[in-house]
Amino acid sequence: MSVALGLAAVPALAQDAVTVYGRVDMSYSRQARVFAAGRPTGDVVHALDSGGYNGSRLGFRGAEDLGGGLKALFVLEMGIQADTGVLAQGGREWGRQSYVGLENRFARLTLGRQYTPWFETLSLADPFGNNLVGNSGNVAFANARVDNALLLRSQKFGGFSAQALWTLGEGGAAGSQRNLAASYDADPLWVGVAYGEQKAATTGSFAIIGASWKIGPVKLFGHVTRLRDINPTVQPAPSLQPGSRGSSWLLGGSTALGAGTLIVSVVDLDDERALDRDARQYAAGYVYPLSKRTSLYAATARIVNRNGGTLTVNTPSYVGRGEQQTQLGVSHAF
Repeated sequence: MSVALGLAAVPALAQDAVTVYGRVDMSYSRQARVFAAGRPTGDVVHALDSGGYNGSRLGFRGAEDLGGGLKALFVLEMGIQADTGVLAQGGREWGRQSYVGLENRFARLTLGRQYTPWFETLSLADPFGNNLVGNSGNVAFANARVDNALLLRSQKFGGFSAQALWTLGEGGAAGSQRNLAASYDADPLWVGVAYGEQKAATTGSFAIIGASWKIGPVKLFGHVTRLRDINPTVQPAPSLQPGSRGSSWLLGGSTALGAGTLIVSVVDLDDERALDRDARQYAAGYVYPLSKRTSLYAATARIVNRNGGTLTVNTPSYVGRGEQQTQLGVSHAF
């Protein structure tokens, strides 16, 4: 996958500007240093899981030309746990995305459940695209999706674009969230920055700067994040905790190897609370395309927790049980 938001899929049916699309992704995983009573043990778990590389899903998207350069658009996308057939995202029918909006040549406004500009920035600065067991969201604050969101995204002008997101807390405990992001994308360089705030009884803030740079067959990635009044060891959603501080960094790269792509990264978390539960993740992966729609993949990751930390190696689609995980899988888009 290129990066990020897990939107890429090959259309199977397009009629009246509506596309039905999806993906079925399954992997075998071996999980070691499994946690028991808050401590890693010598136990090993073997599992068959859905969404090892990219979340299994079924989606509908479409657009209508309203004339004068204006169009309406929508996306409805449900996550599926293909290993059991149940819905993902806690059983939500359209838990991945559900939004409607308007777009012209200057900007796009969408309303509903959506990915955050923060998550897009984090994913584009991650050689894993925030996928596989090597995804940076295991250690760095991910903040993937939000409900009740208004997202305004500019079109790209001279390589520059910007986004602004605002969620309505609607009386919920999580309160409201704001995201601002800007990026410059002109091959071979991409640079992105994002800032966000989560408001409830208190306000937590988070900031990131990331970049990627292609040098011949190698593409380099990096990011630095900073959290304030947010627990840095709770992933991936904001967990407000007054007085908490934390930061993370990522260094990684990808390169063609044979017909596939080799990916490596290191992600480091600095927990600035008194608990000092720092963590570092080392990861490597390989994706081999059998066709435009079908890929084989393998990846492994190891988290080194400090001072009683309990971060586990996960994918964005399922929660792992230990500090080490290796996966082998197949992903098919339709």
